[in-house]
Amino acid sequence: MRGAVRDLTSRAKEAAATLAGRRSHVDIRRSDLPGWLRPSDLLSTDEEAADAADLARELRLPRHTDPIAGWAALGALAAVVRLRARPGQHLDVVDCSGPSSPFVAWSRATGHEPLEWEPPDPGAALDDVDVDAGSCDVLTMLHPTDCDAGDVDGLLALAAWILRRGGILSFTVAAGGADVPGAVAPGDVRSIVARADSRGLVLVGDIDSDVTERLRGASLRGAGLDAAYGVVRLTFRRR
Repeated sequence: MRGAVRDLTSRAKEAAATLAGRRSHVDIRRSDLPGWLRPSDLLSTDEEAADAADLARELRLPRHTDPIAGWAALGALAAVVRLRARPGQHLDVVDCSGPSSPFVAWSRATGHEPLEWEPPDPGAALDDVDVDAGSCDVLTMLHPTDCDAGDVDGLLALAAWILRRGGILSFTVAAGGADVPGAVAPGDVRSIVARADSRGLVLVGDIDSDVTERLRGASLRGAGLDAAYGVVRLTFRRR
C-alpha cells in the first residue's frame, strides 16, 4: 500500500503485534460457516440475530453485546473468509463501521490488521481521498454505522475507487418505508444492485431468492410504522 494508507496500516500492524500476545488467534475455515450465513441478507427477527450470536460464540470470536451489530459483522466476516484466495491470506481491510461494531475485533482475531477509517463526505473528489486507488481488499460500513440510503452511491463510487480487483464491499442499510429517513424499500435494493453493477461491483448472493420475499413480508409487517423494520446487508465483489 502507498501513501497515507501505508503509514496508517504500518501503525495498525505495530499495534496488532503488541496485542498479539494478549489474544488468541481464531482460525475460521469455509467449512465452519453454515449455508444460512449469507453475505447478502436481511435481518428482520430477533431469532436471526440470536442465531448469529450463537455462531459467533461457537467460532470463538471475541464477545460482543449488540446482536444486530454482530449479525451485520458476522456476514461480512464470512464473505472475507469465503472469498479470499487462500486460507490464512492477509488482506488489507478498511472499516468504516465505528467502535460499536465487532467487525474490527473479529477481523483482527482472524489474522488481519484492519484500518478504522472515517469515510470522506459523499461529495468529496475521489482523487482527494486519503486512501490510494486500488489499495485495499475489503471495505466495510456495518451496523450501527449503517450506510444512509442517500449515501449509497457515494459509497459505491468510493469502493470502486479504492478496492483492488476481487476486493469486497460489505455494508448495511436500514429497511423501512418511505417515511423512514435513510431507509430502503424492497424496490430500492434492486436499484442499488443495478447501480453497483454499473460501477463494476457484482453482488455476492441472490436477492431474487427468499431474501426479496422476506423483505416484502417485513415491509407488510412494518406498514404504517415510522421506524425501520429490518437491516439489509449487501456484499459486492469488484470485477
